[in-house]
Amino acid sequence: LLALNIPEASGNLQLKDQILALKWIKKNIEKFGGDPNSITIFGRSSSGVTVDLHMISDASR
Repeated sequence: LLALNIPEASGNLQLKDQILALKWIKKNIEKFGGDPNSITIFGRSSSGVTVDLHMISDASR
């Protein structure tokens, strides 16, 4: 989940994948009757932690 200061595991692919998914949703949600300015994410256990990280990350905005 979090690869901090580990050269062999640089970056956090889980969060990057989730950010790409959120960008896709924002771009396409209107086609499904949704509002691109009102997207809700949720998670349980370790996925709940990633929700918190998205809330404080500029990359997720």
